[in-house]
Amino acid sequence: MRIKLLIIDDDLVSLLIAKKYFTVSGFEEIAEELLIFNKPIDGLKLLFAAEKSHEVFQYWILLDINMPKISGWDFLNRVERLNLENDVKVIMVTSSISEEDKNRAASFSSVFGYISKPLDKRKCTKIKQIILKLENS
Repeated sequence: MRIKLLIIDDDLVSLLIAKKYFTVSGFEEIAEELLIFNKPIDGLKLLFAAEKSHEVFQYWILLDINMPKISGWDFLNRVERLNLENDVKVIMVTSSISEEDKNRAASFSSVFGYISKPLDKRKCTKIKQIILKLENS
């Protein structure tokens, strides 16, 4: 399966750090393309277009929770209504360490992990391992 890795976060510094770590750690081992969005609506537009075009990709999304206009929760609710249920997998990457947020994330069928910020090389390796394990099972 061809994989696109999307990072969605309103914080530009977090996006730059994530891009750097994934580029240095060799994201191309797991994904054909790395896409960065600082507005969740842009990530949703890509998924809406994918749903209409019937593209054959697995979308792995690293998603922040606390964002203006469209929160991570709003994003997840919209994604779960798409006809891409088996093609979208999400790992929450957030500054929230709240047990309530962890439990809420786990209630979404598309969420396969919860990682706390800031990202570092070890956490990027963990994300790659989650993706590889699920893609190879």
